[in-house]
Amino acid sequence: MKPRAATPLPTPLAQRAVLALYVTSFVVPVVLWAVQAERVFDVKIVWSSWALLVLHTALLAAAGALLATLLGTVQALLLELFGVSGRRFLRVLLLVPFVTPAAVLTTAWHAWLAGGVLGPLTSGPLALVLLSALQMAPVVAWLVTRHLHALGAAEDAAVRLALPPWSQLRCVYLPAVRGVALRGGMLIFLLLLPAREIAGYAGVETAGDRILAAFTAGGGDLEGWTLVATFACLALLVLPMLIRSLLLPMRPPLSAPRQSDPPLPGKWATVLLWGWVASWLLPLVALTLLASSAAASTADVWGEGLLFESVRALLLAMLLTSAGWVLAAHVRVGVWLLLLAPLVLPGSLPGLALTTGVQHWLPAAWTDTPLLISVAQFVRFVGVAALLGRVARDSVPQAEFEAALLLPRGGARTAILIRRAWPVLAACVCVCFALCLGEVESTALLVPPGYVVPVIELHQFLHFRHDAHAAQLATGLVGVVLLVAIVGMAISGRRATPTKS
Repeated sequence: MKPRAATPLPTPLAQRAVLALYVTSFVVPVVLWAVQAERVFDVKIVWSSWALLVLHTALLAAAGALLATLLGTVQALLLELFGVSGRRFLRVLLLVPFVTPAAVLTTAWHAWLAGGVLGPLTSGPLALVLLSALQMAPVVAWLVTRHLHALGAAEDAAVRLALPPWSQLRCVYLPAVRGVALRGGMLIFLLLLPAREIAGYAGVETAGDRILAAFTAGGGDLEGWTLVATFACLALLVLPMLIRSLLLPMRPPLSAPRQSDPPLPGKWATVLLWGWVASWLLPLVALTLLASSAAASTADVWGEGLLFESVRALLLAMLLTSAGWVLAAHVRVGVWLLLLAPLVLPGSLPGLALTTGVQHWLPAAWTDTPLLISVAQFVRFVGVAALLGRVARDSVPQAEFEAALLLPRGGARTAILIRRAWPVLAACVCVCFALCLGEVESTALLVPPGYVVPVIELHQFLHFRHDAHAAQLATGLVGVVLLVAIVGMAISGRRATPTKS
């Protein structure tokens, strides 16, 4: 059977419209912001200061990426190759730390460990590394799982017959996933390098904090642009290789896909995985207990804001998923590099570009609404949606893909493909919803007066030590994310079942 053709399925007009929206929302504001900079040469930079800060940030990001790579690889191997009880449920639970807002994750961590023997783990570099690894390990686990599912059934059966169980794991499966795990670790390193939210809760200064201070507190635009250029250079060195190896369609196996039955039985794998899930479920239980001690009337302050913000984030997640499906047909590395750049650059850049570059030209009716927040979040997370859109396209069987190409462009062709890709697209909506609901860096710069953003309120509660109120709000955020995830799984399950003819 011939390999799947890389023919773009959406109309060129749809692709160009989405790319034009992205460029006008990010590239144009950044250019206007740079042109309007007035303090570029008004400050003397202490080069050694920011160089040491970048080195310190890089070391912490590397440590978090290494630990996340180890944890994610072990999770994927245990889940896919061993006879684990409740595998379907575990697949969902292992993804929860990634889609949980960072503010909620850190709040639960503090509620569980603060005041005890393990209290030092709630702040400092060690807490930053542990929380970063906990949040990013599902990314590596997803990449390794996807790679394991591409193994051929004939090769897998031959391995089972020729080698004992532990030799299978050591001599076959570990070398098979080593490359994709290392590339996933490099991607996580780029994602953690500019991240500042978890670092802020852990009390650790990073280069992202220095960039925000340089552009907002009068620290000097030259220092800020120098740090941004440093991140951009790192991204340009690593991202093209990652895009070619991870985002382009995988080669089809020589035979049928690997069987779903795990080749390596072992009850201890079940104990390890469920123990790992319990290690972060306990903080959520402690968070719920702490939330019960808050006054019931406190919810009146942020309850309406949480409802409105959830609706906005859900609509934006649907828009992102649609855009990701359209953009996933692109195979050009340059397009993917443009889409993924906001993920590996400081998260405050879209907000800074909009506030400094174009906000003063916009009508007040626009700036008094969460429109700019939605634009900044669209820019930041369209790369995630495009990546998941590529996975959704690869999940369509090749025969149905080729049959769809025979139809004229339009609703019939799209309906065939979306019907089989619907489970991945529903997961994309859930992931984008959680990311938009928990985004802080650009939202804090663009929130209009009087508009309640739950994650910003949560940050204020934590800053002023209203622990019970913070736990109550964090529990509400977790409940909303889980509700959307459960509904998404239920809908995707019904739509993925083929109907009888």
